[in-house]
Parts: sequence; structure tokens; C-alpha cells
Amino acid sequence: MLNESRSKNFIRNTSFGIGTQIVQTILPFISRTIFIHQLGASYLGIGGLFTSILSVLSLADLGLGSVVIYSLYKPVAENDNVKIASLIKFYKKIYNYIAGIVLVIGVALLPFLGFMINLPEELPHVRFYYILYVLNSSISYLYVYKTSLIRANQKNYIISLYTTVCNVLMNAVQIIGLIIVPNFTIYLVIQVAFTFIQNFLLSRRAEKMYQGQLMSKTFENSVEIESTEKRKIFSDAKAMLSYKVGGVLLNSIDSILISALVSTITVGFYSNYLTLENFLNK
Repeated sequence: MLNESRSKNFIRNTSFGIGTQIVQTILPFISRTIFIHQLGASYLGIGGLFTSILSVLSLADLGLGSVVIYSLYKPVAENDNVKIASLIKFYKKIYNYIAGIVLVIGVALLPFLGFMINLPEELPHVRFYYILYVLNSSISYLYVYKTSLIRANQKNYIISLYTTVCNVLMNAVQIIGLIIVPNFTIYLVIQVAFTFIQNFLLSRRAEKMYQGQLMSKTFENSVEIESTEKRKIFSDAKAMLSYKVGGVLLNSIDSILISALVSTITVGFYSNYLTLENFLNK
């Protein structure tokens, strides 16, 4: 029965993963086409640049995502609720720290934006737009510790389903917003709102699915994991960090350099081609 369940989860994960990838590739292109017509290429370039900057800041998680899932596999397989509760509580603390670090470092980079933005005409409220991007990135780390339990149980299709539905709704609302009121602030506020909504809904789903690990006295009264295990987790994270650094250097640093040395508008068009290339490579 266990192997049968794993096979079903694998098929579901693969099917939903492909569907999610297609939706997350096609919808942004439609949204960006309307975005350019309504707001112009300068705003698209600003968005591409800020996304690249926040990708660099994502290194703050030290590659913990994969390590979290890996460390949960054994206690999940053994149904060790005490160990699961201790690990989840530890990851909750870590991810809250990461959200704070991303927010603080992101805001600290504000004085340096002028060196990275290269536009023919200065756009108003650029720093405010950047703050919204930083806030969106920081919010993305909230409740992740709960959804990691869904991944550890090999039910990624649930996350794919929620992600797809939220992305479809977000893009639809953004497109309608762009047509009715072409305003970049409203566009970004919608993005921040849906990032929070998606994470919140997934966390509630995780609570319902795993009440014994997340909503019981076992979780509230769980003891901290041993220092030796913490060191092992961070050691594994460091090994993942080199992989993450390579990905960031490959996909994000070049956009920042293009913006500073060539043109920020070019970054917007480059990000479109990069999205299509990443989709075709998967």
C-alpha cells in the first residue's frame, strides 16, 4: 500500500508540476504583453531588475529549502510526531529570521539603486516600488515551515494546485487592473496580496492535513533539537549554498550588470527571453 501511495503521489506531482509550469510560463507572457502596452517598457525593466536583486537576496536562506525536506523524510516515514514537531518549530524560527534578514538587507540597498537603474527618463516612486518588491520577497518566507511538511509527505501536487490557482487569479486581477487603471503601484500591491494569500491558504491546508504535528500540544510543547543536529542541518545547507550561488550568478547578476552598463529597459526584454528559455530547458 505504501508503494502504491508513493506511485500515485509521483504521478500526481508530475502531472500537476507540468501543468503548473505551463501556466506559470504562458500567463506571465500575456500579462507582460498587456503590461508593456499599458505602462511601457521602462516599468518592465524596473520589474526585471528588482526581481534579479531579490534573487540575490534569496541567498539568505542558505539553501535550507531542500535540507528541510530531507531532514523531515525519516521522522515522517516513522510517524515520529515528537521529532517532526521539534524540527518544524526550529524551521519556523529560522524562516522568520530569514524573512527579517531579507527585509533589512533589501531596505539597506535603497541608497545604491541609483547605481543600478539606467533609464532615459527618471520614473517617479521607484524606491517605493522597490520596497514593495522587498516586502513581497520577505512575505514569501512566511508559513513555509508548515508547507514543508506537505513536501516531505511527497504531496507536492497540492502545492502545485494552490500555486496554479493563485497565479491564475493574480494574473487575471492584475490584467483587469492594468486595463482599468494602468498603475504600477496597484499592480505590485496585488502581487504582494496574492503572495500572502497563497502562503496563508497552504499553511491552513497543512494544518488540516497534519493536525497531529502542527496543531497539537506536541508541537507547542516540543523541545529544541540538539545542537549537533542543528550543526548538521547548517552544514548540509552550506553544501546547497554553492549550488544556489551558481544559479544566482548565472541568472541574476547578469541582469543587474545589463541594467547598470547597458539599459534597464533591456533587462525587461531579457527577462522575457530568459523565462521562455528556462521553460524550454525544463
